[in-house]
Amino acid sequence: MCYGGVENYVEELLRVRESQLSKVQMQHARVSQSLYVVETERKKDQSELEKVVMELQSQLSVSTSSAFEISL
Repeated sequence: MCYGGVENYVEELLRVRESQLSKVQMQHARVSQSLYVVETERKKDQSELEKVVMELQSQLSVSTSSAFEISL
């Protein structure tokens, strides 16, 4: 039996698997970075929306108070 051929085959298979692992790790890093960016933008958007809601609630309460005073 030719062990040199089997050894070469196993070494090549190992190189292929290492290459695949490297590519997957790079993809994981890119996806993780993209997720971080999206999450950061989501938090910023949420904060801005909360500020808008608070401002609208404030305007509504002032408007409601003014309307109540006028009706008296």
